[in-house]
Order: sequence, then structure tokens, then C-alpha cells
Amino acid sequence: PLFGVRLLWRVFRATRKADVVHVHDSQYISSLAGALAAWWYKKPLFVTQHVGIVRHSSRIVLFMQHLTHATAGQLVLRRARRVFILNGAVEKYILSRGITKQKIQFIMNGVDTTLFRPPIDEQERQALRNKYGLPVKETLMLFVGRMVAKKGYDILLDATDGVACGVVFAGSTKPPGDVIAGKGVYVLGERTQKEIAGLYRAC
Repeated sequence: PLFGVRLLWRVFRATRKADVVHVHDSQYISSLAGALAAWWYKKPLFVTQHVGIVRHSSRIVLFMQHLTHATAGQLVLRRARRVFILNGAVEKYILSRGITKQKIQFIMNGVDTTLFRPPIDEQERQALRNKYGLPVKETLMLFVGRMVAKKGYDILLDATDGVACGVVFAGSTKPPGDVIAGKGVYVLGERTQKEIAGLYRAC
């Protein structure tokens, strides 16, 4: 979220050569720099808005989110020619910021269906479970992502408490203290995309 003083110079230099400017999420300093450069060089600005306000336990973090969304974020969204969204929750948030529905475009995430596909049969699923040290018979839920509060891993753990299923965690960050392997919790750590596809088939 923090950049050096050369940020504006680099963004303006890149924008001068560009046909369009595309930024991800409206509230970051880099997105604001991109929006300013797009305005300066009269280049069309596009925003992919991934999230709205993210739940957080810290009141300071929540306050800063609201502040940046209401200031820099609002400026970026209003300057955008089109705002791309990935789900209805983000659309609701964008509309609440005063952005017209005509400016919003829903685009689904792409997926490589040759890599991410269902298992061919039960034997493939069982072989993958054996490969990753997962139980063959147990019902498993898979969590893929950074294990931070805003991703909701704790909601998944709460939902499976007392339910006859296990939870498999695959992600790039060290598990928080409340995620302990054992008793139906399987922590596999960072994995390649090919391995992640295999875990989807396994679960």
C-alpha cells in the first residue's frame, strides 16, 4: 500500500505510451496515480473492483478503509470509463458509492478447464487423497488462499465445528494460531497451480 516518491513519475511515463489505463481496486495509491495519469494524458481508465469494505477486527483499519474509499477510491471510480466487477456483493457496494449501473460490467473469473476439472473416477480421487495424505473416506472442504481474517477461514472452521467433515487448507501464508493441523484439519501450505487443481479433484 505504500510506494516511493518515484511512483508518479513511473506511472506517468508508462501512461504516456499506453492506449488505456487499467487499475485493480480503486482505493490504492497506485490506482490513484494511474487515474491521475489517465486524466492528464486523456487516456481511458478502467477499474477492476475486487472488493468493497473488508471486515476487520481493528477499528483503525476499518476507519482507514472508509476514508480511502470515500476520497481516493471515489475519485478513481468516478473517473473510470468502466468498472469491472466479479460478483453481486461488489456491485452493491459500487452502486452505494453513487456509480451508475451503466458504468458497471460483470466479468466472470476465467478458468483453465483442462487443468481444473472433476476427477475422472473414484480411483483418481482416492489416489490424489493418498498423494496429499488426506483421508480416503472423509468428506472434505477445501480452502485455497492466504490465511488472513478477510478471507474468512475462521467462518469455515466455525461452520465445520461438530460436523462430520474435514477442512483442507492450501495457501501461501503461515497458518494463524487458531488453525492447528489434526482432528479433521489438514494444513498443506503453499502449492503450485497444478497441485491446487489436484486438491480440488481430491476434495
